[in-house]
Amino acid sequence: MTNDSRMNQAQANIQVIKDYYAAYAARDLDKIKQFVALNIVWRIPDHPLLADEKQSADEVAAFFTQLSKGNFRAA
Repeated sequence: MTNDSRMNQAQANIQVIKDYYAAYAARDLDKIKQFVALNIVWRIPDHPLLADEKQSADEVAAFFTQLSKGNFRAA
């Protein structure tokens, strides 16, 4: 891989992250689901209020909905 192609890939990866955070900030759950695998398993261990396992893109999106109701913001 050349330096130019590495730089292009890095920029593409950065754009994916920016797009994800933009969707999260806009609370666009359909857009957020485009960033995760349909068969995702999302775990938050050792947190008394959040510890749970989500087993689909829909469950992860519903989890983010609940977070937003509590005014949670990603920093």
